[in-house]
Amino acid sequence: MSALRLRALRPVGDSIILQSDAQETLLEALLHTDRYHIRWLNSGTEALALALLLAKKSNGVAKPEVILPAYGCPDLIAAALFANVRPVLVDIQRDSPNFDIEQLAATLNPTTIAIVAATFLGIRGDPTKLRSIIGDRPIALIEDSAQWLPRHAGQDFFGDHVALSFGRGKPLNLLGGGALLTLKAINKPVLPSLAIAEEHGGHRARFIAKALAYNLLIHPLFYGLLEKIPQLKIGETRFHALGNIHPLNPTARKLLHANLRRFCTRDLDTQRRWTDLFIKLHEKSSSAVSLALHNRVPADYALLRYPILIADQALRDCIYAELRAQGLGASVMYPAALPELPGIPTDTYRVSSYANARQFAQRLLTLPTHRAVSSSSISRSAAIFEKLTLG
Repeated sequence: MSALRLRALRPVGDSIILQSDAQETLLEALLHTDRYHIRWLNSGTEALALALLLAKKSNGVAKPEVILPAYGCPDLIAAALFANVRPVLVDIQRDSPNFDIEQLAATLNPTTIAIVAATFLGIRGDPTKLRSIIGDRPIALIEDSAQWLPRHAGQDFFGDHVALSFGRGKPLNLLGGGALLTLKAINKPVLPSLAIAEEHGGHRARFIAKALAYNLLIHPLFYGLLEKIPQLKIGETRFHALGNIHPLNPTARKLLHANLRRFCTRDLDTQRRWTDLFIKLHEKSSSAVSLALHNRVPADYALLRYPILIADQALRDCIYAELRAQGLGASVMYPAALPELPGIPTDTYRVSSYANARQFAQRLLTLPTHRAVSSSSISRSAAIFEKLTLG
């Protein structure tokens, strides 16, 4: 095997800056602290679970239900089950990760306490349509923004509650952690009491050691080696039940602002080059469609990965295999609709039709947008797309 083949780009994620920053004006502006209360938590799943607990307490209905998209992360289900709220899965639109609006409207009922609008890699729901469907009903609009963060104060959230994640593979990676934003306009939000995590020298040392190891292992040479060890199951999507809600690691909290500042100043040239590539390809063939263009994602949004839809699963799998063989960081994200992902208890949720979600999972392919993506990587990827979609 050649040295080149040993190397592989990771599909997502940047290194962690191990630098504390007491100046938090940027953080306050981006998280819109003038409008939102903030609770710092141990994961994005915990943030979403806490949002559902608040919605359930506010609504007070017996046997509460929450509406989730039928394509997405299994942690959506885990958060709902922890909060003892029944998940109701609604299909997405064709060629979009956002809710099928008609099916969503038809699914609402007196037991619905919340709708979770999950941002997918930077593709966000339409708050006007969602608010219109909710009307004056006591239904919380929860924005699951685990895969998107604003880069300047002009980019805002729209949820009554907003769940953020700082886990591996998220826009702001601190190896774990999250936050729940709750609108101050909501009358006296009842927030469960959480002990403030104390920082101990041993805990800090372990965190720093993990971060240093992570920074090393995401290098293309080391990542390429790890990717070839099947027992590690890198990138595998499985359901994991949520055990409890904990405060954010204090060491991670101290590193948050410095890493956020770097995120906001990241060059978006890589995703612009992917966009240019798929504009040119689309002029010759409709076999590969940019989801960012199709869903009119603003050009100044930072995409966690660059998402595209391939004409059919057979072609998608062929392109994916070729990109992976050359270590170019491609991913299929969640390999199936939520009801078909391994490990999810089938008796815990309700779902009707989810044909679009199933098709979306079969056709989706993502490309890396992080700093390690080179011009050579993009050119090699372009050659594969041209060969397999135009050849």
